[in-house]
Amino acid sequence: MSGGDFLTLGDIARLSAGTLIGPDVSLPRGISIDSRDVKSGDLFVAIEGNRTDGHKYVSQAFKSGASCALVKRSKLDIVKAPMGCSIVAVDDTEKTLALAAREWLDRVSPRVIGITGSVGKTTTREVMLAAMKGIGPAHSAPKSYNTMIGASLTVLSMPRDCRFLVLEYGTSSFGEISSLVNVFPPNDMIITEVRPAHLEGLGSLEGVLRAKLEILESPRGEFLSYNADNDLLWNAFSSGIGDGNGLEVVSVGTSRGDVRIEHREILWSCDGPRLFMVVSYGGERVEISSGLWLLHNAYSLAFAWLMAKRNRGEDSFVNLASSLTPFSGRGDVIRTSGGGWMINESYNANPASMSAAIDNLMDLAQKANLRPQAILGGMLELGAESDHWHALMVDKLRGLKELDKVVFVGREWSKCALPDSAIWVNSLEDVLELPLDMGDGTLTLIKGSRGYGLDGFVKVKSR
Repeated sequence: MSGGDFLTLGDIARLSAGTLIGPDVSLPRGISIDSRDVKSGDLFVAIEGNRTDGHKYVSQAFKSGASCALVKRSKLDIVKAPMGCSIVAVDDTEKTLALAAREWLDRVSPRVIGITGSVGKTTTREVMLAAMKGIGPAHSAPKSYNTMIGASLTVLSMPRDCRFLVLEYGTSSFGEISSLVNVFPPNDMIITEVRPAHLEGLGSLEGVLRAKLEILESPRGEFLSYNADNDLLWNAFSSGIGDGNGLEVVSVGTSRGDVRIEHREILWSCDGPRLFMVVSYGGERVEISSGLWLLHNAYSLAFAWLMAKRNRGEDSFVNLASSLTPFSGRGDVIRTSGGGWMINESYNANPASMSAAIDNLMDLAQKANLRPQAILGGMLELGAESDHWHALMVDKLRGLKELDKVVFVGREWSKCALPDSAIWVNSLEDVLELPLDMGDGTLTLIKGSRGYGLDGFVKVKSR
């Protein structure tokens, strides 16, 4: 390997038994797998996917300013580098990207904090990143990069002085997390929740649990924390799961667990909502106030406080938590053009997150003396259990007499016995045509799977 701080294109070729065509230069910090995102000097990685083949866009990437490209050897006949640019030809570009990332991970050698779970991964990752930055140089992905490609890109963008690397480990089928933790092994692990999600690939809740527990296969695992309020996780760890791994295990919960969330409450002011919570652990009792107002964010804050405490940074985290606010599409509360309020939960949805979002809507509406209503997109990727979970959600909503209006979006709701007062439409375009009252005194929840694009509704209706 080269003696410089960062990898070179020659290193990449040697790691993968590939061929370097052109100058051997340092690997660019900017790496893209989408030719539309390429910036000057970037490395473009051509991925052969199910929908399209990145090799078709290599020439476009070079025109956009890429200085080099990683391509499959078998595709060399259709790609060509301009003068002064380089190509690394390998058997498998995705595997080579991961090999390069693992090499960089081993060189930098940060403490890796790995987060998995059906819900709460991204918020926990962002809060954890903020907590670790209060202690030393820390790095994470700019968005939900929780696949092998995403994790590879995250690691390769890590600076040389990084002390803490925070990664998400996602899955929609068995073996994905297992592969991830063996390439990018976490030292500290967090399991946020086990709820119905990605059931098309995992089959059942028990399948979801099994997939999430693959994180225990990390060859460098030392510490694990999990949500003790989740019965599946509590029962698994109470029965001895992980005992043979030599892990220190600390649970977090409201009704049970080592770290206890003794109190959590949504407070309302003219600036919007805040979360107030009390955490206790090992005889210590701490009050935390945060702009991350959603009740379930108490778990993310507690996990981050615990990790900060383990690294002697709990005091700085308590101060930092006060300034944290929800990320776009994950509970940010914004004013509507009509003068009302809107809870933007448009990023994604599964039964657990939608149920929690409805609870938060009703709680906040009561605290703020606002009229609650909801626009709910269908929950995708629930497989054969989709009808069951959508029917349960409708039953929950039917019991909320204070809920002023509900608009259901998508075919997933079409088989449900909807309340007479409900409105059902097929798409985002249909919702935008409805004469909805979102004026002064209203609080509207926007929640649904990303496939329904309800963030488009938020953009149109926000002030």
